[in-house]
Amino acid sequence: MKVSVRMLEPENKKEAMMPRITGPGSAVSYDSWFGATRRIRWVSRRTDESGLAAVIRDPSESTSRFSAADGFTAAGKRYGSTAELLSWFDPESGRGKDIYGRRVLYVSERFPCFDAYDTMYETRRFRWFFIRRDGSLTRVFQSDGSEYVYVTEDVADIETGCCARLEEMGLFSKYDNDF
Repeated sequence: MKVSVRMLEPENKKEAMMPRITGPGSAVSYDSWFGATRRIRWVSRRTDESGLAAVIRDPSESTSRFSAADGFTAAGKRYGSTAELLSWFDPESGRGKDIYGRRVLYVSERFPCFDAYDTMYETRRFRWFFIRRDGSLTRVFQSDGSEYVYVTEDVADIETGCCARLEEMGLFSKYDNDF
């Protein structure tokens, strides 16, 4: 984990951080999905005397693959299935709450369709769940029909389609990023 500090404070208090898109990221790959990403970094809401973020942190992501039948751990909590990530959900905003009452952003994308038959009968989806906790982001990914759930802690690279949707939901907004 890289941390850049532009200004040191005498007291060691918890810094309010928000994610910022910094440019293209590294490609992400799962058993049924592969795609381009956007890189993020965390910046403090507090600025120094020159107007720059007082603290900048580059995430250091790590991904684990879990058997969907056995459950998984994400953002420090145990889940039996991805359904527990959305015990409450507002489909218009893409925002929900998990079984622990934590806010979750949900992005869903239909499997690609290559012909009229696919368009009529393909119902599977790719599903991403994002949980923000203490200045980091956790991503849970599962595709319909897959026996695996992928959990990435301290996300550094967000899938391009997800990034656009998360931006619409206010994740990167200075005023609405607590989701």
